[in-house]
Amino acid sequence: MGLSALVMILVAKDLGFENILDIGSGDGRLIFCGSILGLNSVGIEIDKDLCDLQNKISNSSNVEYKVINGDSNSIDYSQFQLENTIIFISALPDSGEILSYGMLNHLKKYKAKLHNVGITLMGSQAHRGYSGEQSKWGWGKFIDDSGLKILKCICLPSSWTLDEKKKHHICLRFLSAEYYNITTL
Repeated sequence: MGLSALVMILVAKDLGFENILDIGSGDGRLIFCGSILGLNSVGIEIDKDLCDLQNKISNSSNVEYKVINGDSNSIDYSQFQLENTIIFISALPDSGEILSYGMLNHLKKYKAKLHNVGITLMGSQAHRGYSGEQSKWGWGKFIDDSGLKILKCICLPSSWTLDEKKKHHICLRFLSAEYYNITTL
């Protein structure tokens, strides 16, 4: 997923975003790539061990980015640069909806600061039997409920879970939704 992260950041930069906020940043691939490409990068991760790993990578590589160990549904979003920011929801739809709706509820408080804010959602072409939402790569309800508009969609090879067989290699979707019409919140 390292090269996929680089491609996602290149697309975000091409769309004019200058800041990255990665919710569920894991090992920090997106914020690492963002920092290398000159974007102000912040990761929010609930797992302290993963935050420690991100900080270790940052320190040993001299690539600077901010890592916040916390729950994205409890973070004070006023501390972030919210203009020209792309927000990555680094989770597949089944678990990512909780993060996404929580983040939107927090952003409602900062309507005045929201200019050119995008949201990137990861989705899959392959649907498992237990997947509830099937439209728009698993994010249809969230996109429709939020009044978001798709700016760009790219397909990147990736495998996120251990239950995926090689012959059913998952295709990771980069779905960016424009967030100009903040009044729909």
